[in-house]
Amino acid sequence: MTSSEALKQFEESLQMAEALIKIEENFNDPPSYEEQKAVQGLRGGAAVLIVASWENYLGRLIEEELTNLITHSPKVPFKELPLQIQTHSVIKTLEPAMKDANKINKLRDIERACQSVIDGKVDPALFSDTRSNPSPKRIREMFGNIGIDNIFVCIRGDFDIQWDKVESSTFINDKLGEIMERRHVVAHKADALKITRSDLNNYIKFMKIVAPLFEKQLRVHISNIIMA
Repeated sequence: MTSSEALKQFEESLQMAEALIKIEENFNDPPSYEEQKAVQGLRGGAAVLIVASWENYLGRLIEEELTNLITHSPKVPFKELPLQIQTHSVIKTLEPAMKDANKINKLRDIERACQSVIDGKVDPALFSDTRSNPSPKRIREMFGNIGIDNIFVCIRGDFDIQWDKVESSTFINDKLGEIMERRHVVAHKADALKITRSDLNNYIKFMKIVAPLFEKQLRVHISNIIMA
């Protein structure tokens, strides 16, 4: 099975971070006083790019695979979709119309939204919002909205085989949290002092394992819905 366009783009985006890491490897480790700013900039930039690539990947993957679901022929009836998809779709379809400040526009928007719900339409874009924070909690919520309970548990078996090292039961959750936190510190405090060369190489390795497993799990889930 060919990779999703989302995964292909993710792997290409990671190459930018890897390019910065290769440049950084030309400096001393630890860097001399004169090298510190350059090293911090390169490491910080790589950390930000890793998370930006990850965030874009999550949204694109879910939207791409849900599009494959709703365009499948024969069409899966709305009432036969997982209850989580039905619920999230209805709430997010109605939500924008209810928030419109203009009362006249609100009525029209509500009518259109209600008709969309009645017609059983599902907009994949309504499921792809990372809220600019692809944290472990938000990831669980996003996959939960499409009927996958605790995505980290679902991929753990395959992850352990590829990671080839015994880790704690919360390792995937914790590692993603660590990567997100490092990015936040760089982006909001311009501080990359705590990011090591080893950290960055470890993050790249981790992401290259986790991303395809997310795709695999989602595709199995979509396939099960279609075949049910």
